[in-house]
Amino acid sequence: MDILKTFQIQMNYYGNLNGVYGIKTGFTNGANRCLVTACKRNDLDIICVVLGADTKNFRTKDSINLIEYTFKHFKQININNLIAEEFNNWKNTNLNNISINKGIYNSLDITYESLKKNTIPIENDLINSLKIEIDCPFTFEAPLKDSSKLGCINIYLENELLDSVNIILKGNINKKNITYYITYFLKNFCNFIKNIV
Repeated sequence: MDILKTFQIQMNYYGNLNGVYGIKTGFTNGANRCLVTACKRNDLDIICVVLGADTKNFRTKDSINLIEYTFKHFKQININNLIAEEFNNWKNTNLNNISINKGIYNSLDITYESLKKNTIPIENDLINSLKIEIDCPFTFEAPLKDSSKLGCINIYLENELLDSVNIILKGNINKKNITYYITYFLKNFCNFIKNIV
């Protein structure tokens, strides 16, 4: 009988424990009885480590208690979805207020870089303390190159910074040059003449 089957029999002795897909037992004189358990339920995947247990029964009970506690008190949160919603709301409110000094265009197409992790486990009691803050100035100086960093999005949990991603420009915004001003003048001058005639 393999170790996983033996462990599952031990787990079932204490109550049904679903989601276990891997274990590793161990013993040394210094660490005593040890158990590492991999368990997944829905989208939350955990590794539980128990060290220093006096008996196999204690090792199994402690593992069960830790696993059940984790799945009861933690939830996997999709941070990327929260950022996308907050960022779209911010753009709808603020994008028209951004100006590009000496830029050929006075509008921006912006996005943000990918997160290192799209989801993170958060304790249930702390989910409401999750905050996303967008820090982006409203004035820029042309020229601006594609993928230029324009600002950042900060993700906080209980006022502690969890992660930060850059807000970046999509495309180039060239600086107005003499050609631009001559073309602008001629176009407006022609329109002025048409209106007179």
